[in-house]
Amino acid sequence: MPTYYNDVPLIAEQAHQLGIKAIFLGNGAWSFLGNGAWSTPEIIQLDAGHHLEGACFSNHFAMESNAPEIQKFITAYKAKFGELSDEIAALTYDGMSLISQAIGKANSLDRLAVSRAMGDIREFQGLTGNFIYPPGSHDPIKNVIMIQLRRGKFEQMKSGESQ
Repeated sequence: MPTYYNDVPLIAEQAHQLGIKAIFLGNGAWSFLGNGAWSTPEIIQLDAGHHLEGACFSNHFAMESNAPEIQKFITAYKAKFGELSDEIAALTYDGMSLISQAIGKANSLDRLAVSRAMGDIREFQGLTGNFIYPPGSHDPIKNVIMIQLRRGKFEQMKSGESQ
């Protein structure tokens, strides 16, 4: 269901009224809220009829993760900015970490040296996942993070999990 979070509960309710008994799948737009918050509780509040139980959506980042590095990032971000981080903050952090790694590899701030060093990076573990850069490509292969709505909460799905 490729639409924004505020439309999702209405569409799911109408689908159920029409007899459609599917588990809904969505994209990261389900989690977007104008103030930068993601996995917004507002989608759950709007789903008064619980038509989204079991629904899943993709995202770049999961605040629900128990990974220590993610929880450390969330805590530090909130302490510094007074609000929860979002997927854009996590993606930006990963981008800057990748550049920092390239600068370290290049042992220089020269843009050509940094660019070459970045091109030599084959794998990068970030907050938003593991990036693998195939030889000859600058387009990473990256895992997908899936979030599921269960019992009124967001839960990160484990790899290979379906339901």
